[in-house]
Amino acid sequence: MGLPNRNPGRAGTVAAMDHGQSPGTIGTGAPAARAAAGWLLLACLFWGLSFTWAKTVGETVNGAVGAGPGATLGPLWGLAVRFGIAALLWIAIVPAARTGWTIGAVRHGVWLGLLMSAAIIVQHLGLEHSGAAITAFLTSLTVVFVPLLSWAVTRRRPSNVIWMGVVLATVGVWLMTGATAEGFGIGELLGLICSICWAVYIFVIAHSGLREHPARMVAAQFIVAAVLSGGLSLMLAGERLPAMVAATIDPRVWQNVLLLALFATVAAFGILTYQQPKIDAVRASLIYLAEPIFAAAFAWAWAGHGMTATQIGGAVLILVANVAVEVIAGRESVVVPD
Repeated sequence: MGLPNRNPGRAGTVAAMDHGQSPGTIGTGAPAARAAAGWLLLACLFWGLSFTWAKTVGETVNGAVGAGPGATLGPLWGLAVRFGIAALLWIAIVPAARTGWTIGAVRHGVWLGLLMSAAIIVQHLGLEHSGAAITAFLTSLTVVFVPLLSWAVTRRRPSNVIWMGVVLATVGVWLMTGATAEGFGIGELLGLICSICWAVYIFVIAHSGLREHPARMVAAQFIVAAVLSGGLSLMLAGERLPAMVAATIDPRVWQNVLLLALFATVAAFGILTYQQPKIDAVRASLIYLAEPIFAAAFAWAWAGHGMTATQIGGAVLILVANVAVEVIAGRESVVVPD
């Protein structure tokens, strides 16, 4: 993974802003943006693989502590162990994560870590009160909130090509999840909050590439996520604490947690933090919608869970949206002045 250009110079900054680029993409040109898009697709692949691993971890821990299926404790403890291992691995293998820390870097890293942790934890809590399909769809609304947030903050309206991609991708996710109107309760509210958290996170990541070294930001995010999910696990465990800790050595837990830490955490979030500042936040949010496609493909290959014609149609729409934005917006300005 390469580092974003951190000193494009005032002239380059002004020129980029004149063409409507967001600050997080200044100094990155089309080839770098396309390469970054490829890296982000790889991250989506890793996240798509992670659903089966995470489900196994949560179910195994819940079974060991007698919490019952669908309890929050198992997934939370899995997150704590996963991000704890990821933090240790990242700090051990990336020298830049161990040096250059300042008060500003700590503040920025904690902010990113809180956003990421909130999105992940709220998503898990939402799943306890709502169906997986509607939660997945509400989470995917990140692709709507990112351009709205970008418009509100930067005062630059996303182009018609971007909006076309957003609409196509949103319909595609709706078809893929098979979501239907099921009322709006606490689970749906949590799913909506999750999508807003991810939108803010994506926007902040996209605009942080010129300020802090990504190696330190990745380390901070992992540490914050481990501490928060671990603290919540300890509070929820109570007298089940010994059984919860003992469940960690179960091969079904530690083997899947290790896969999650290596691929869905160290590799995927490392790629995101290094590469997303090279690409517009809205385009990044569209790319991330490839995750459910990879998840569905892995479920088919691993457990034989095939996709219906409707789901395939949804996957095609997501792919069309990404290709259209990548090809057309690559020739035009990604955002246009008001």
